[in-house]
Amino acid sequence: MAVRPALTSYHTPSNRGFKFIGKAQMGVVWPLLGSAGPTEFLVRSGVLQILFTTILGWAMLLPHQAWGPSSSLATRLRSRDVAMAHVDWIMLALVQFAAAYILTLKAVPSAHVVARCLAFYGWVGPSVYMARAWGINGFRLDGKRMWDTVMGTLGFTGILAFTYGWAQIVRVWWM
Repeated sequence: MAVRPALTSYHTPSNRGFKFIGKAQMGVVWPLLGSAGPTEFLVRSGVLQILFTTILGWAMLLPHQAWGPSSSLATRLRSRDVAMAHVDWIMLALVQFAAAYILTLKAVPSAHVVARCLAFYGWVGPSVYMARAWGINGFRLDGKRMWDTVMGTLGFTGILAFTYGWAQIVRVWWM
């Protein structure tokens, strides 16, 4: 059985061209994302984010329509925070697509780690806004409320991962 080449390619100084590496030769397996190279991993994660946020958009839209299902959930949630998370998931999916494209142009050391860091924040970053829509303020790290601290720590870990991933890409791009 032949291995289908992944979307991942590396441009290395040794071969002066693109070398496609099949999925079977790439390492880490994540649920729903399969065993993929860093580029394909970012593309799949971005596509899943777009799908997820599209469904979230429908969930935001329907309860507010006169003909739609009336829901007390729409009145309990802070719709501005849900809308911020919705837009943030879309933008971070586009950021993942851009990072995937850059990874096809330049050989980034530890590209797997970079891809997972960017995808991690792509999913975790907007969840702080979603938590705030439910009354959990993850932007406050004072330790007074446990769930505020948990969401704040998760968001802080995500932004550290995002910063590390883009720092590695920028370092390679400008060097």
